Amino acid sequence: MEVSGAQYRIFDLGRSVRKIDKDTFGKFEATDIPYPYPMQGHAWFALLFWSPEKKEEHQIWFIKFPLDEQGLLKQACRDDFLQRTLAEVAGQQNDANDLQESPDNPWGFTPRQDKMATIHAKGSLAMGLEPSQFYQPVREFLKKPSNDWQHLGVQGIADFCARLDADDNTDILLQAMPSLPDEFLIQILPQLENEVISHQLGEAIVRRCSGTDSPNLMSAAIRALSQCRGDSLEKYVTEALNSPHQNNVEVLVAISGRAWDVLHNEAVALAFLEALARNDAGQEGFNHILRDVLYLPHIGAVIREAFRSEQRSDALIDTLGKFLKNVH
Repeated sequence: MEVSGAQYRIFDLGRSVRKIDKDTFGKFEATDIPYPYPMQGHAWFALLFWSPEKKEEHQIWFIKFPLDEQGLLKQACRDDFLQRTLAEVAGQQNDANDLQESPDNPWGFTPRQDKMATIHAKGSLAMGLEPSQFYQPVREFLKKPSNDWQHLGVQGIADFCARLDADDNTDILLQAMPSLPDEFLIQILPQLENEVISHQLGEAIVRRCSGTDSPNLMSAAIRALSQCRGDSLEKYVTEALNSPHQNNVEVLVAISGRAWDVLHNEAVALAFLEALARNDAGQEGFNHILRDVLYLPHIGAVIREAFRSEQRSDALIDTLGKFLKNVH
């Protein structure tokens, strides 16, 4: 999907917000490989493009395409999108709400506010633009944490997280972590899911959130650790699957939706399935989460292998049987 005369960047928006390199996206578009981060049977991504001479006039397209059972692009949908959209908007100056979901544009969608903030933060960074006016207040708060954080904007938190490698921001967050109130952590930790964070920061998050009695904080911590270097993620997911919140559907969604890499470990995958079989949203929750995780490249095979484990419980066997009846 080349954009003539412009620089461009592609970001996945389905799970976390992360850059997709052009070679990988080109192979996906050619149906040589499955989409790397599928969600709910679709590829959800943003295409940011700009002229180097007019960065302020950049455009962002939010696009979703259905995938087949192998996670490959349905090219007829891509071709329809091109016919409907590219001819109309090429060369036009549109705002960041281009290609939102509408009856005339079935391939567009409107991201949630937090993801919109993240794509603006990452886009500004990619284009070499300054962060928003809400960035500095977040930095100042983190230097002196308190319970007075409600005035901080989502955009400022997203700008801060996108710039962890600038302005000593990682050190500022490390020093603040023990003193941050739970309510603010639940706001900032999910934004960290969009960043590759250091092992040191990951361990600080584990220490701060270990033993929490809040499933919301636990799921936020799992999301924050999803791209952490080292073993902090697997360590914390293992704790979560052995905690009183192991059956909480939000915790399980955080694992399947953000921390799926830990499911490469067969023991963790089986523990996840056992917790999922007893999740507090019942059979519907099991079906929804399992259907989604089976789409993930490489993870689906590990999950199917765990289904055959001799250690699986009667509860898992029963819940899986009901799932398979719905499939067929």
